[in-house]
Amino acid sequence: MFGARTAGPHELGRLLGLPAWPAERQARLMLTLRSCDLMPFGENDVAPVGRLLAGAGTADVIDGFVALTAAQFGSAVVTSDGDDIRHLLKTLGVRLAVFAP
Repeated sequence: MFGARTAGPHELGRLLGLPAWPAERQARLMLTLRSCDLMPFGENDVAPVGRLLAGAGTADVIDGFVALTAAQFGSAVVTSDGDDIRHLLKTLGVRLAVFAP
């Protein structure tokens, strides 16, 4: 499953997450994601992500999509790729919280 998720209106902030491993084996992650809306990666996302990656000198499409979606919604990001997401957000000129536990 690929896509960005933003928390529903009952949450204090927005959560942007992207499971890159078998989510069915991640009980805590699945509990968190139940309160999120799916933001699928679509055809209209290809060009903006490509421009971001070219500008940042990187190549990870998923990181690019996460960064763009976080910037669009003003969302904090929880990721294992904290340095990569921070670099992409900096390229966008956006300052958002990035948590890399």
